[in-house]
Amino acid sequence: MAATTFLTTWFHRRSLRHVWLVVGMVGTAACVWWLSSLDNFTPKEHVAWILACWGAFLGLIPPVFLTDEIEGLNPKDFLYAGALAVVGLVVPIITVPTATGTAIKAWSDRAEDTYRLNLSSNRPPVSEAGDRIADYYRQRGLSGPALQQETGTILGGFAKVESVAAGFQWGLRFLSLMMLTLGLAVALLLWHAARALRAPPGAGYS
Repeated sequence: MAATTFLTTWFHRRSLRHVWLVVGMVGTAACVWWLSSLDNFTPKEHVAWILACWGAFLGLIPPVFLTDEIEGLNPKDFLYAGALAVVGLVVPIITVPTATGTAIKAWSDRAEDTYRLNLSSNRPPVSEAGDRIADYYRQRGLSGPALQQETGTILGGFAKVESVAAGFQWGLRFLSLMMLTLGLAVALLLWHAARALRAPPGAGYS
């Protein structure tokens, strides 16, 4: 992220800043969607590659806003602007994980309700799974109410684990679509604003 931010800021062209914003938003959303496909069998190298791509695309976004703000900033206001920049960095660090956790929790709860509704003994797959679990514990000496309780605990635990996995998957996909929608909307608004405020000839902008 730091590398792409530095390179985009150092070698930037003012006319391409909205292109970089669109590329950054689309790439970041795509990486979050890609992240939703992970499971327990995903290699660590694959996870590292996804996070590296996500950071690279995310680093394209800050220079778009810094270009306009720094050029129009009075040198006397640099300290105040630096404080606002720190606030602008801290707020997303706090709000983004909270929003992510909230979205994942909501989708996990929905998935868990669905799984528990499907855990009916009248369904052949559930009945077969319950019989196999009961046979496993029956061979180890359990019987009666204890056997039924242990079987129900195993089935309920399976539903919980699967619902958490589904919550991560659908929660990240929901965040990906929200990021893409909001990012493209912001890029479009900035592009329209830039067209309305074109620099005069000879201003020296590149």
